[in-house]
Amino acid sequence: LETIGSHAFYDCTSLSSIDLPDSLETIGSHAFYDCTSLSSVTLPGSLETIDLFSFSGCDNLTRVDLSACTRLDSISIGAFSICDKLAYVTLPNTTNLTIREGAFQAANEGIKLHLCIPNASMTVTCPTTSVGSVVDHAFTNRIVTLYCNNENTAIKATLKNAGAKGTGENGEIEVKNTSDFPGPVSTGLSLFGLPF
Repeated sequence: LETIGSHAFYDCTSLSSIDLPDSLETIGSHAFYDCTSLSSVTLPGSLETIDLFSFSGCDNLTRVDLSACTRLDSISIGAFSICDKLAYVTLPNTTNLTIREGAFQAANEGIKLHLCIPNASMTVTCPTTSVGSVVDHAFTNRIVTLYCNNENTAIKATLKNAGAKGTGENGEIEVKNTSDFPGPVSTGLSLFGLPF
């Protein structure tokens, strides 16, 4: 299986877990949209594309692990939007990543997100779109704690410009070590087929 097509599991409210094969390259638009029982997702290293609104509206999704997705260079518009219980995200261990408009946007204000970046030298880009006076940011309504093994000021600035707020003084985004990330952190690498 290389592709999960658009709307494949759209509104499958009873779907509580998924086991995705290592051959998966593309998750189509709205593929898991409104799968309200889904609570955790670990995406395989073969993944190259997460299309528009793929996991949007997954009300009970709390954790997303993208650490193995070393071929992924972009998280599409609204991919994990309106998932207000989403609290833990591990980004891929890559050097460049574009997080598109509304990718992690919460429906309600002040929703906390613990964001782990395994590669401290990663370059993150978050484009914005505006329609009239409405600006669409990747992290709208999110309060972000960043887990990264150095004080990467460029990533902090990018996240702030993408709508993220922090818990520090003047809304500064707090940075902690990846070893402090709540839950397992994978490097996205494997040895003898086992993650480490």
